[in-house]
Amino acid sequence: MSFLNSSVRNKINSISLLVFILISCKKPGITYEKFQASNLNVVCAWDADDIPVAFSLDTTVRLYGGDLYYAEQTYYQVLFSGQRVAKFKDENGTLIYSVPISMEDKKAYTLFYTGTQANPESVFVEDDVSSPGDNKTRFRIANMNPDPNSKYDIYFETPLMPMQKVFSTIGSKTVSAPVIRDSTTQVITITAINPGVDTLVYQEPTIRFLAERAYTIVIVGKKNGINTQEILITENYYTY
Repeated sequence: MSFLNSSVRNKINSISLLVFILISCKKPGITYEKFQASNLNVVCAWDADDIPVAFSLDTTVRLYGGDLYYAEQTYYQVLFSGQRVAKFKDENGTLIYSVPISMEDKKAYTLFYTGTQANPESVFVEDDVSSPGDNKTRFRIANMNPDPNSKYDIYFETPLMPMQKVFSTIGSKTVSAPVIRDSTTQVITITAINPGVDTLVYQEPTIRFLAERAYTIVIVGKKNGINTQEILITENYYTY
C-alpha cells in the first residue's frame, strides 16, 4: 500500500514538474511603458560670446548629449508632456534663463533660445510633423534675429529654377506660416534679404530637402552681432 502511494506521488510530482517547465518556457507577452509624451527640439540662436549652455527641464539635470552652442540644435527628444519649465545654464551650472512651456501628448514642439547676451529670450511653437503630401515638401521660416528691425524676404533658387520670393517680411522672433512646394532633388540656394540692410546666402551641397517632410529654415544671429549671422536647417520629423 505504501509502495502504491509512493508511485502515485511520484507520478503527480512528475506531472507537476512537467507543467511547471511548460509554463516557464512560455514566451512573455509584449510589455511597454505607457505615458503621455511629447517631442521637443531646442535651437540655440543666442547671440552671446561663445557661451555654451546646458539645457534641462524642471525635473532633469541635463538633456541632450552635451553643451549646446550657437547655431546648434538638440533634435527631437521624447519628454513627459504637461506643464514644464525649460532651463538654460552655463558651464558652471548657473541658471541663465528659464521659461514655462506646455506640451500636449503626442505633439511636437520647437523651443528657440534667442536674444542677446544681456537679454536672453525664447520663442516656443508647435510643429506640424504631418506629411505635406506625395512629392511635396513643407517649409517655414524662423527669424531668430533679436534685432526688432529685422524683416526678411526669403528667396529659393535651383539650377533649373530662377530666384523667386517664397516668404515676405518675416519679422524678428517670428515663425512664419508654412508653404508647401513640389519636392526637388536639386540643391536649393536660400537667400534672405532684409531690404536695404543685409543679405544672407545659404548653399550646402550635401543637403537635400526630402519629399513628404517638413523643414524650418532658421535665421540665427544679427548683422554686426557677436556671432556670424547664418542659416540653420532643422527637419520637423520624428519617429516616435
